[in-house]
Amino acid sequence: MAEIMCGQNEAKKLNSVPLSARVVKERVSILAKNVRQQVISSIKESKYFAIQLDETTDVSSNSQLMVYVRYKGLHLIEEELLFCSLDLRSRGIDIFNKVNEYFNDVNLKWEDCLAVSVDGAPAMLGHVNGFAAFVRERNPKVEVNHCIIHCQALLVKHLEPTLEAVMHDVIKIVNVVKGHALNTRLFCELCKAGDAEYTDLLYHTEVRWLSHGNVLNRVWALKTELESFMVEQKHVLAEKFTNPLWVAHLAYLADMFEHVNVLNKELQGKNINIISAREKISAFGSKLLYWRQKVEQKKIATFSKLALFLEDCENITFEDIKDTVIRHLTKLKERFSDYFPDLDSHAVSWIVDPFKCEICVVPEEPQGLAESLLELRCNNEAQITFENKADLSNFWMSTPATPSKLHMRKHSKSCCLLQQPTFANKDFPLLRT
Repeated sequence: MAEIMCGQNEAKKLNSVPLSARVVKERVSILAKNVRQQVISSIKESKYFAIQLDETTDVSSNSQLMVYVRYKGLHLIEEELLFCSLDLRSRGIDIFNKVNEYFNDVNLKWEDCLAVSVDGAPAMLGHVNGFAAFVRERNPKVEVNHCIIHCQALLVKHLEPTLEAVMHDVIKIVNVVKGHALNTRLFCELCKAGDAEYTDLLYHTEVRWLSHGNVLNRVWALKTELESFMVEQKHVLAEKFTNPLWVAHLAYLADMFEHVNVLNKELQGKNINIISAREKISAFGSKLLYWRQKVEQKKIATFSKLALFLEDCENITFEDIKDTVIRHLTKLKERFSDYFPDLDSHAVSWIVDPFKCEICVVPEEPQGLAESLLELRCNNEAQITFENKADLSNFWMSTPATPSKLHMRKHSKSCCLLQQPTFANKDFPLLRT
């Protein structure tokens, strides 16, 4: 804590001072209370804010709820952990009561909450008994956003039967090696003897968004060592690595989920709002269509592992797996419209570029929004600030944008404040340790 707050040199000085565990605990509590007061004070000064929350059950069967808040700071949008809590039950009403209790405790108002970002669980998004339903009762104007990363993870989860079978085989192979301590040690020594890039495999888990891609790419990198190990163990799965069709499907899956993981990482972290996230998702949808067109033309440079394997293998050609790849990409594109039906960029074009957008696409509500936008266009200082902006939210929080009507700034802030529940997923492991 001291190193984070004061620096490494000061932390070393504090370490030299003998303090009891009780004193350290008390001082950490005082620091935490002070940080909490600063965050709450900043939220109230900002007036408007957005929250993101996620709930999970850890390995100890404890229900954990984490709530993050995004609000306007002095010069930029701030993102902070609001609170975390353990609950006995995790129904929509239980989650709402916990958040509402905290709001009442620190005097935050639901009317000032512009947006809420949650995952797609019924307890969160349920129209009758979900957390979102109870929030709308307190603030009918709040915008509830289903986490885009969660939608993206659901989109790529379903595979073609052939590819699903390959994925199951990969999980079985990993479990053979990782499921027994002796096998893990033997495989590690085998990798070291062969100067392999890695010496261990990764477990697959459904609840980790990057798991598919990480597991597949690790298995692909160690496929030679895995084949040798499986043959030594006389395991039935050893024949998979001698089947060129199976290996080709493995290469395609590794390539495909590598692209998915790149997208997933781009959607995570600070300063990711609903506009930038939708732009990245929309680009991925266009890539799916482009990849399918290239595959139909037998051009697979996008899938580098598959292309390299087919180039070196004489027993198989791309024609043998072409239909499977096309079906998979086609279904991905079809499901894309189901999970992301509202990616129309025209609705927010006036926020993305208020100086070049068409006035006819500006919403009629709230009244006077278009007029405020025309006033902003005549502000030379605002135009210079926009051209030199670090990011979109910084411009709308800047001083040149202040003379615009309040409802215009509020409407633009609601889009810039919308966020994805990525911090909660990143920080859940910290609570479990």
